[in-house]
Amino acid sequence: MNIQQATDDFLMYLHVEKNYSPNTLKSYAFDLKLYAEFLIKHDRSVELCDLLVEHGCPIPNWRDIRRFKNKDCP
Repeated sequence: MNIQQATDDFLMYLHVEKNYSPNTLKSYAFDLKLYAEFLIKHDRSVELCDLLVEHGCPIPNWRDIRRFKNKDCP
């Protein structure tokens, strides 16, 4: 399963099971999209099994990802 499939499933779970507000879902979707873009830009795998910490790929801090979005990175 890749990160986009997992994101879609997670957002559906939050909507249906947890009844999160549309604004909360939008915010989560935005952050997860930034994370996927970060991975792609840095030639990292977007497969969930490759993102697990025990496989040596630490998951970045969300603040780092938001800073990445606002910078001009080569």
